[in-house]
Amino acid sequence: MSCNDIIYLSARLNKDNRIETTIETCISMFVYTYCELKNPICFIDDHRNYCCEVSQTSFKKDKFKFIPNNALQAEGVHLVLPAVKATGGRTFIAGICAALRWVIKANLVEHPNHYSEGLLGFRGGCLVACTESSLWTKFCELEMPSAVSKNQNQDSIEPSPTEIPPCLMLVEAHLQRPVRTHNILKRKLDIAKEVKKKNSTGITIDENSKKDSNVEFTIYDENSCPVNGEDVSKALEDLVITEKSEDFSLHHNYLEGIDLTLADMIVFPCVHYLLVRLEVETDSIVVPEVDKDSLYKRDPSYTKMKIKQKSPSRVLQLL
Repeated sequence: MSCNDIIYLSARLNKDNRIETTIETCISMFVYTYCELKNPICFIDDHRNYCCEVSQTSFKKDKFKFIPNNALQAEGVHLVLPAVKATGGRTFIAGICAALRWVIKANLVEHPNHYSEGLLGFRGGCLVACTESSLWTKFCELEMPSAVSKNQNQDSIEPSPTEIPPCLMLVEAHLQRPVRTHNILKRKLDIAKEVKKKNSTGITIDENSKKDSNVEFTIYDENSCPVNGEDVSKALEDLVITEKSEDFSLHHNYLEGIDLTLADMIVFPCVHYLLVRLEVETDSIVVPEVDKDSLYKRDPSYTKMKIKQKSPSRVLQLL
């Protein structure tokens, strides 16, 4: 791993000197800019239709170049972009999640304690699971970008009802679910300690002061009604705080709870393009029904069936 690893992205230069890209390339460039990466970039025109545009001013000219379409094939490499070529040329990493995780880790090798380390999540496990075993990775890496590509390529001449993309409804449903994080109990205890400290110094606890702590939360009374104002500190005094306590609820600042992660960096550009594409003036809006179950669950289609009987064929014959 090094900052000299080459990043390969799908893009082409149009007549207006703007870079036409896929949504996957746009996501990669978004992370590249945010993390202040220095890796060289090679653009390959391997698509017929591109759904995004980026200005060349977003990059230093000495950091990117356009190469022929068959440049990778000439090396005997066949993969789907974005991809990363490790120093030495013997290792290629393909896929949004894997490629971005690789370049972020490579940047951390030369710049330890860089703020981009937080994007990898707790113990560097953000989006580490493959799409075959993780619904969450599949949603971030495949479903959201696919929705953007599909939406951008649909040009309707006749007026039609505005349909909200199902993936946006899934994001909304996800944000309405309780926050799940590895240290949620510690976070709750720290917030309670901070609130009690402010109360002891005579500072009134209101909605603005709750937001100043960078972690929004809600305290509920015995009737499941939100507690506001000075009653917040009083409610915390008699509250037994646990990981799953429903009377102390943390809000989603980001997709995975209260910390910015790589999942946010991937999903945010997709949400942006989908919202920009929606018709503002319309006679009707179609809101699709979606499965609101947790996206963290394992995909049931990949569940390995187990049986206790030593000879299942005998059981099947009896049935």
